[in-house]
Amino acid sequence: MNQCRCPFLLKLSSGCRFLRLRHLRIFRCDPLEKVEIHDAISIASIEYDAKMFGQVLLKNSAQLVRICTNFTRPNLQSDPRTQMTYILGTLAKDYPLLETLLVITPLVQIDIILKHLTTYTRLKQLKLFGVRCPREVLLDLTSAFLEATPSLVELEMDLHLPCTGEEKIELQKIVDGADYTEHKKIPLEEYCQHQRLKEVELRGFCGYPIQFDLAVLLLKNALLLEKMRIVREVTLYSGGGECLVIDIYKDGIKQEQILKILGPEVPSTVNLVLE
Repeated sequence: MNQCRCPFLLKLSSGCRFLRLRHLRIFRCDPLEKVEIHDAISIASIEYDAKMFGQVLLKNSAQLVRICTNFTRPNLQSDPRTQMTYILGTLAKDYPLLETLLVITPLVQIDIILKHLTTYTRLKQLKLFGVRCPREVLLDLTSAFLEATPSLVELEMDLHLPCTGEEKIELQKIVDGADYTEHKKIPLEEYCQHQRLKEVELRGFCGYPIQFDLAVLLLKNALLLEKMRIVREVTLYSGGGECLVIDIYKDGIKQEQILKILGPEVPSTVNLVLE
């Protein structure tokens, strides 16, 4: 469904036969508040791009294993905090077999996440795009998501966040060759260790100390990590599991600088890929 004038309630059914629907994408059908899907025994995924995340009811249907939510265009009536409360607290209960979750959302307060985040017992792949939070709580945010996803195997995070003038100065020092070891080390023991995470991808990596902190945290606390991919490009999710490159840090930190800083922190069992 693409930019349609949907009613508040939409019912999908094939009558007396089973509905042969595997993937549903709801794109900017903003009046829509509730979707009922009947007899969809093959449905596996839903992609919801709207100003608010409506309720999706599955009746006599298969359980979803993949959900993508994008509500970066909130309307005046919708509160992004309410949307995130549902994603963090209720979604895992409504779809207990969920294996892949992609979340694109505006600024979220860390206290909302810590208060409402529940356990996704079967989630194996988590992609976080545009989850904007103060830099000082980025590690707490990541640790909270890791703790809530004990079966997670793949983690992808978009790190393209607004920065202050002071942070730009910190970045420039590293780009100009300053030693990251002068930066205060993070207390790894204060953050969650993960037993199953194998692959991590960090996008929009431009060289801020907090980004290196995050990389080190994941290198050390993801005990079975096999691969870390660091991408300097900034990407924009375009739908259907695809991303568009919207910027490249041509004048930012170089690959060799990232390798010089992170190289000593990389365990022998981890493959570090820089792009």
